[in-house]
Amino acid sequence: MTEKNGAMPGNVLVHPGIVRVTHWLNAIGILIMVGSGWRIYNNVPIFSFV
Repeated sequence: MTEKNGAMPGNVLVHPGIVRVTHWLNAIGILIMVGSGWRIYNNVPIFSFV
């Protein structure tokens, strides 16, 4: 039995490996940039009250 869109049940769209790798590299890069920005924010003397 097919679904409305014609796909067989159980067929799952899987992203290629390169898409998965680049996604996780971007996620790691964002975490590094957030951490770096946090260190810069904490070192600025104008925000010493925080």
